[in-house]
Amino acid sequence: MYKITSEDKDLQKMVNKDRASLATTFSKNFEIQEKTLDLISKSIRHADFNRFDSNKIIWNVAGYVNILSYDLKVVVKNLVLAKEEWEKRYFVRQLALLAYEGMNDLLELLGKTFRRTRSTLSNHEKFIDELNTNVSRLNTFKSTREHSLKKIRNVSIAHRDRSSIEQLNVIYDITWSEGISIGTEFDQILNPIGGFLQNVINKSVVEFEELKTRNK
Repeated sequence: MYKITSEDKDLQKMVNKDRASLATTFSKNFEIQEKTLDLISKSIRHADFNRFDSNKIIWNVAGYVNILSYDLKVVVKNLVLAKEEWEKRYFVRQLALLAYEGMNDLLELLGKTFRRTRSTLSNHEKFIDELNTNVSRLNTFKSTREHSLKKIRNVSIAHRDRSSIEQLNVIYDITWSEGISIGTEFDQILNPIGGFLQNVINKSVVEFEELKTRNK
């Protein structure tokens, strides 16, 4: 019924051995995400109140990335620590929904408006190169994973095929280890984007004219 590979079995042994330490690591990561989102939320509201439009665009993208990253960590935690086969596949399905919609939204959010906002910063060619590198990673992930993510998303979680057999065929074909691999890949894409956005924010605080005018 369920597709269980040798990789799944090996991974299960590792998780069973390190379950407590894994749970602790996830909890520490959640604390960091909470603090980061609190800061971002306050910064977006501050930019909105003062009509710092360019600054708000950058903070908004940073907020989206951090919400996505936090959600991803929550899903992956539950996926990694799940014990029942159906439970594992449920969280892979949630992961497919999250990754599919997140990768497409990010490609739009990092598009023309964001690029135009950053073009006023000094040394913006360096930022463009870094942005292009991150977008390239996203596109590679999309080209590699989009078909399988879309199938899982459309048939078994976002829209749900009305044929229960079609749903079950997709669900039973999901492998736990592959789901964890997808989550790890996506996390490794989001983390550098977060670092890149932090660098842009640091630069914008010093150089955006709207902030200079306000601070005079």
